[in-house]
Amino acid sequence: MGLLKDNITDLNKEIIFINKKHEIYIDLAQEEWSVELIEDLSGWWKILRARRVSEIETQRRKEIEEHVEKRCQMIDGKQGKMLRSILEKPIKKLQIDRLIGEEDNKRRLYIEPEEVLNETRNHFQSQFRSRQFNSEIFNERWREVYEPKKSIEEDWYCELNQSITEEEWNEMLAELKKNTAPGISGITYTLIQAAGEVAQKIFRIYTEICIVTGKVPEK
Repeated sequence: MGLLKDNITDLNKEIIFINKKHEIYIDLAQEEWSVELIEDLSGWWKILRARRVSEIETQRRKEIEEHVEKRCQMIDGKQGKMLRSILEKPIKKLQIDRLIGEEDNKRRLYIEPEEVLNETRNHFQSQFRSRQFNSEIFNERWREVYEPKKSIEEDWYCELNQSITEEEWNEMLAELKKNTAPGISGITYTLIQAAGEVAQKIFRIYTEICIVTGKVPEK
């Protein structure tokens, strides 16, 4: 048959290793190759391959479930982190290592870390300090502006905080225009419409959070 005899020892070493690793029992080869030996090894190879494919599929399904669970947990107080993960957007931090300011009516470049820190702190303290305003002028000019509009009925907002139903969400998706340009995120309406059931559920919950809190992240 033209089959070699001198590699039987190496074959048996490999069989012993496989038996120990997978807790199975493959008969060791005798002094030479045979048709029965080849058929037996071929059958074991198919069994081990099917087992490995099953293990890989089980591990892949487990990883998917873990990632989905992690995404769902991010909705509770970690919406920003969840969006960055979904959009695969890097976190960019601004590092201020130099500033241009004024000193004695002259422009000056600050490069020392301590000076840069002090100037930055002074700038933001000045920008966000408490403002003094004349309440009488405020009342006169803006009282009418903030008066409730008689043309608006409170009943219109009674159902605003109710959960968004799947039917409402699908109706909204169907009305989206597909030819509009994407925003900074690069996500088009077509991509949102093509998202799966789990992703759509996350989108609905996130939208409800924005409505209830009255806050929509700028990013």
